[in-house]
Amino acid sequence: MERVKDSRFLFDLKRKFRYILEEVEKNTFDQDSEVRELETLWEEMFDVASRNDTPYFKARLSNLKRQLDGFVKTKAYEKQEFDRIYRQLEKIRKDDTVEFLDESMRSTLGRIAENTNRVSSLTPSGIEPGSLSGIPLLLTFRCGTVHFIVKSGPKKIFRNVHRNKDKVLYDGKKYPIFPSRSIYFSWEGESRAWETEPGSLLMIRYPEGNRFFRCDALGDTFRIPEDTFKRRLQPTDKQGGEIRYYFRKAGIRYYYIPQKGE
Repeated sequence: MERVKDSRFLFDLKRKFRYILEEVEKNTFDQDSEVRELETLWEEMFDVASRNDTPYFKARLSNLKRQLDGFVKTKAYEKQEFDRIYRQLEKIRKDDTVEFLDESMRSTLGRIAENTNRVSSLTPSGIEPGSLSGIPLLLTFRCGTVHFIVKSGPKKIFRNVHRNKDKVLYDGKKYPIFPSRSIYFSWEGESRAWETEPGSLLMIRYPEGNRFFRCDALGDTFRIPEDTFKRRLQPTDKQGGEIRYYFRKAGIRYYYIPQKGE
């Protein structure tokens, strides 16, 4: 019974590890406390695997640790770095908890398996079920009264930024702000003195470079397969300019801001 409890405990730790990893991914570049907690959770998982003498899980966890160590060392919190850790995490499967059984029970199950006709898996070679590789993380936010959706990445919020700015200086380089000042103020009309009120900027780091967005409120983050997302995009009334499609979710129209090259 103790081994069964330990197997359940290991997967409880795995679920917590994944939750915190997603929080690190969707929040900011420097999440030191959460990253330290990931390391602590890994140590607990490895301790459970070692205590029960399960070479399979120890090997899987060692691979996960190599990815985590590289992630922590470089602090290059890019999408591909998260995807590598997700892939290793998904390889720790609940179907393999037979490794927690003692040797005699494993031998018995092995003999039963040999005498049972099994249907071959239809999963394509090299593709693991449940893998998040290739499934983009999307982020919604509100700018004034207009809602937007973008592909997410490592991000940071800058507060108390003058709304009149059309460009921002960051790390010695100037970046344009989306949307432009003239478009932003045209949405809001003259009901409020927007020019004199400080605002916030959302910076997202993409492989092709940083992007800055006016942001009055962050929304939620979620994953959806790329092909499904593209099928659900609807054309806007005006096809000119950068915004050509919108995505409807929970009755709200989110205008899609494409990445460079899309």
